[in-house]
Amino acid sequence: MNDLKLRLCPGPVGRCFYCNEPTEFDALTVDHFIPTSKGGRRGLLNAVLACEPCNKAKADADPRSMGLLFATPFGALQVRALADLKTLVLMRRAALARKRAAEVRPPSLSTVEPTAIGRMFQSQRRAAMANAYRGPAFDCFHMEDGDSGRVLRTVGAAWPTPDGAGFALILDCVPLNGRLLLLPHQRSNDADEA
Repeated sequence: MNDLKLRLCPGPVGRCFYCNEPTEFDALTVDHFIPTSKGGRRGLLNAVLACEPCNKAKADADPRSMGLLFATPFGALQVRALADLKTLVLMRRAALARKRAAEVRPPSLSTVEPTAIGRMFQSQRRAAMANAYRGPAFDCFHMEDGDSGRVLRTVGAAWPTPDGAGFALILDCVPLNGRLLLLPHQRSNDADEA
């Protein structure tokens, strides 16, 4: 596998096939484009370099279901199918990141030793931390001009940061064109009654 990795990335830094981020050689993994569990071959023609998060996110997704037989597309339809596959991997990667973030518990303020300055802002910090874990403040939309006018697609949400100085965005995907639009989060009636 290391020989295959060297053939795909002869230098100290390579690029992930899915997210196109520069990644150091040691952090790159070899991904079988068509999974071996689904009949893909072990060889150079079926191998691409991927960063570990993208490789885990792709898992055993089969590109053949999107009409792709090779990592190198031939024609406009396969270019679009390859873009769809990369979007799928990035969406799965974002979902895994959200799942990991949900498992992280907020630090307890009672474990922090208050100082003179800390006591002065302790109530603001407590309010900001409670606000950060209450729910999103904004819904994030991708706005794009289409043939029939402007099109809005939900792509994520924004939460206030614990220090109250900004917002943390969690996106299902990163739009390559158009604009991101933040609108106040619409709480459902069920959540309001609880």
